[in-house]
Amino acid sequence: MAIPFLSSAQQTQLNIAAASDLKFALTDLAATYEKQSNVKINLTFGSSGNFFAQIQNSAPFDIFFSADSDYPRKLNEAGLVLPNSADSYAVGKLALWCPANSKLIPEKSGWQSLLDPSVQKIAVANPDHAPYGRTAIEALKNSGLYEKLKSKLVFGENISQTAQFVQSGNAEIGILAASLIHSPAFASGHSWQIPQNQYTPLLQSFIVLKACTNKDAALAFVAYVKSPGAQAILEKYGFANPNPSAIPFPDESTPDAMTELLLSFRLAFLVTVILLVLATPLACWLAFSKFRAKFLIEAVVALPLVLPPTVLGFYLLIAMGPRGPLGKLWLALFGHTLAFTFTGLVIASVLYSLPFCVQPLVASFERLDPKLLAASRVLGANSWRTFRQIILPLSRPGVITAIVLTFAHTLGEFGVVLMVGGNLPGATRTVSISIYDHVQSTEYAAANQLALTLLAISFVLLALVYGLNRRVGVRWLTN
Repeated sequence: MAIPFLSSAQQTQLNIAAASDLKFALTDLAATYEKQSNVKINLTFGSSGNFFAQIQNSAPFDIFFSADSDYPRKLNEAGLVLPNSADSYAVGKLALWCPANSKLIPEKSGWQSLLDPSVQKIAVANPDHAPYGRTAIEALKNSGLYEKLKSKLVFGENISQTAQFVQSGNAEIGILAASLIHSPAFASGHSWQIPQNQYTPLLQSFIVLKACTNKDAALAFVAYVKSPGAQAILEKYGFANPNPSAIPFPDESTPDAMTELLLSFRLAFLVTVILLVLATPLACWLAFSKFRAKFLIEAVVALPLVLPPTVLGFYLLIAMGPRGPLGKLWLALFGHTLAFTFTGLVIASVLYSLPFCVQPLVASFERLDPKLLAASRVLGANSWRTFRQIILPLSRPGVITAIVLTFAHTLGEFGVVLMVGGNLPGATRTVSISIYDHVQSTEYAAANQLALTLLAISFVLLALVYGLNRRVGVRWLTN
């Protein structure tokens, strides 16, 4: 196919949002296209639902490659699509996949692999906003296995994170996009392509956005994607030629907001109690120790303040998996790993919220008059009595601040919970994850209701801190 010539003094750039199942295929397509055109392709991969929400809010993309046709249709109805630019480009397929070192052989046993006693977790893309997740649930229901296996399902926010759950060993097997398992990164594993008659064809479409900065370049690229050469590359990665008879999927998710709120409160309460026990002696040592290298410990404690939550969550996910040190120990003691469990969320949240508890305590301890502590020692009081009768009462404002900040921070945390929890309804789906899911599904009223609830709770907690600290301060001064 002849590529239209684009004359420009500078190289033209296209910003493309693409579903995660296209990570390898579209990267290959873009590299091939760049060699024969004066166009630079900038690819961003993620959840189709996530991109759908971003585009509605004016995200600067030129083209959107969705993992379904429903999101493009809705954007077209909203008047955000360049007229006559929408088209289907491929049909996605589902496959079971597990690592090469697994004892599961899905290519021989098919669906029965999921019923193996060794399978404790099955990774699936989030059906609330990932088309492959909705299709996977449909296939499980049509196979008659959904009710037996639904308690074992863990949800990745997109198909790439779902694959990561299986690659890291935190899920024994996953229902993935066939396009991923045709890439070199997955070639060594075991796979079985799920029969296409067990789920509605996953027709995938692209659109050129009306806000596109270079419409000619965008139209030229999508025309290339429909060319025989590009279709051959897509077929190499497991896609099929488009089938216009496919229909959109209904959204059957019914998240329970009260359950998610109660789970979040339970998590925040436990983390606060645990951190008070652990952080108080640590804060005392940091406040009063003369150790020269103390600054290294202070840096480690403060690290979650500057470290992206997804970085901490990623390393915790590895550590809690069956090949990680913490996961191996937990598996030996209790018969299961920590990832995708409420206990795992508690441990991850303790680490992530540590500085919010330690730093107010340290600041409060350091403000104490050293003469009071010296007088206590002269009068024969031991360290515990000095702490209980002198340090703790005079540090009450710092203790209150530590409690409230730890509780509020844990209540609203998102990144670490997203990485470690697996978004399990009733087990690890916190209110912050629920807000994210509602936004991706364009359920803005439900998202706004939960967000306002968190906003009100946060305001009340902070007002409580300032009010109590002011009263304690005034009482201390008058005495």
